[in-house]
Amino acid sequence: MAMMKGFDFNPITNTLTLTTTCAKKAGKLGTPEYALMKKLRQDYPTLTVTVKEKAKPAAGLDYKRMAEIIKLCRNSEKRLAIFEKIKSLSKAQETPYLYVKNWFLDNYANYDAAPQFDDDGFLIIKTKAEMKEEKAADLAAEKAETLAFAS
Repeated sequence: MAMMKGFDFNPITNTLTLTTTCAKKAGKLGTPEYALMKKLRQDYPTLTVTVKEKAKPAAGLDYKRMAEIIKLCRNSEKRLAIFEKIKSLSKAQETPYLYVKNWFLDNYANYDAAPQFDDDGFLIIKTKAEMKEEKAADLAAEKAETLAFAS
């Protein structure tokens, strides 16, 4: 049975998660979504069905705010062009805003921290990977300091 967009079926946990759009379609007789839902209900009578909520903008983190943050960074023109491409690509996704938000949070992970600026006045931005590396280095330094103190 081919799965379609908007369904996330897990036979191990006996759960089916639908997007709101898919749930609406599954509620209409004659649609492929309805047929699939009916078939799953027959095969798995105790199936738990949930509808996942649409992604909501993080507190004030809409496209406009993302662009404002990007404009404060070095090479902002290039960064904004990439941002526009990501927004374009997001239109093919099930949850466009979530796609863009995840990209933004991966590439501008410290956007909501106390701002740091370079010598030219540009916002110093860090990726999620850089933030993880820094945290690991801080933990290692802290551990070394604790060991040195204990000796």
